[in-house]
Amino acid sequence: MLLSSTGTAFANVGRLIIKSNGHISTELIPTDEIFYNSKVSFWAASVKNKVDEAGRREIGSSAVAQSINDETGARIVRKLECNLGDFCADAYRMTQNTDIGWCNGGSIRADLPAGKITLNSLLSVFPFNSQAAVGEVTGQAVRDALEMTSRRSPVDNGGFAQVSGLKYEIDTTVASSVIVDGNGVFSSVNGKRRVHHVTVLNKNTGEYEPIVPTAHYTIAASAYVLRDNGDGVVFPNIVITKDAVCSDAEILETYITKFLNKKIGTEYAEPQGRIIVGDGRK
Repeated sequence: MLLSSTGTAFANVGRLIIKSNGHISTELIPTDEIFYNSKVSFWAASVKNKVDEAGRREIGSSAVAQSINDETGARIVRKLECNLGDFCADAYRMTQNTDIGWCNGGSIRADLPAGKITLNSLLSVFPFNSQAAVGEVTGQAVRDALEMTSRRSPVDNGGFAQVSGLKYEIDTTVASSVIVDGNGVFSSVNGKRRVHHVTVLNKNTGEYEPIVPTAHYTIAASAYVLRDNGDGVVFPNIVITKDAVCSDAEILETYITKFLNKKIGTEYAEPQGRIIVGDGRK
């Protein structure tokens, strides 16, 4: 077996050579030898110019700054509700017309400043080109998923759920009783629950009502979460009704342009009180 590694920081490009006699060999080509080739450099520059131009396309504007950090600059998106988390989860729910919008905190990577919003702004928030999906789940599956995503609170967890159409509380004085398998994927809850007062928005009345374990709810999130058990989250027996709808950045663009008339208002100035943790912070 032939093993080859190119190292880190894109210092090299690996080349695999297979000859007609079956002999296989590899070699490393330093990237500086590639990038400073005049023909390659010209081509790369032309592509970069096109990408830069596309990234400068104006999407809309925001009256407020939305952040993944608190006022001290400490990251909170992976352990507490934040205004940008609310915005992203709302975008999933509203554009896909579901009961629940769900966004794992680890997918939100940068702030969305006040003022002009460009495509690059959205790609900074969601840089991974994750695909959106829609599914139908039971209330019990939602409760279990929240136990999984809240099991480390108030410590950072990439799977921490920023939500829309949903409210919940985490009692951090209760030790997590979540059981995971050998791959870190949710298996069961074997003890007292730390997530409680889970409520879902009733679209007809505009009021939040207790989630019903046996009821079915529609949910919009990334396929990474709904389909691929990302961050170990499992929605048992989920029925995927839409898969790879569009990218997460496109979800934000559609929300801004089609639902907010290209203007993000002051309603996103602060977190909206959807998640309460044991120490009373939101």
